[in-house]
Order: sequence, then C-alpha cells, then structure tokens
Amino acid sequence: MNARKLIDMASHGEVEACGAGPIATMLILAVKMNKVNAKELIYTHSGYTSNDYDRVVGYTSIVVW
Repeated sequence: MNARKLIDMASHGEVEACGAGPIATMLILAVKMNKVNAKELIYTHSGYTSNDYDRVVGYTSIVVW
C-alpha cells in the first residue's frame, strides 16, 4: 500500500508494471479512503496460453478494501 515505494522501485527497474502510475494512484486513493487491506485473487501469465515460457506478460487481479 506504499505508492512512493512502488514508483521508486519501478523507476530503478526493481519491479516492472506497465500500469505503475495508475496502480500508485489507486494506492494513494485507497489509503486516503482508509482502505488498507489488499488480497491477490489470481496471478497468471501469457505463457500458459502461448506455451512460450521464456518471455511472458504477467496478469494479476487484486482486491482492495
């Protein structure tokens, strides 16, 4: 739930997320609204459909309350 840490890590290449900015915005708003619980519902990646496990794009679904 730390937007600043996410942006810092993304800018230094420690994590990758094509939506780091929107994710950080959601985190800021969630904290302002006192919604500080989060749970990953599912994580998957494109290798499961393409059978190319060397280069994958990850997808996740996370609920915040």
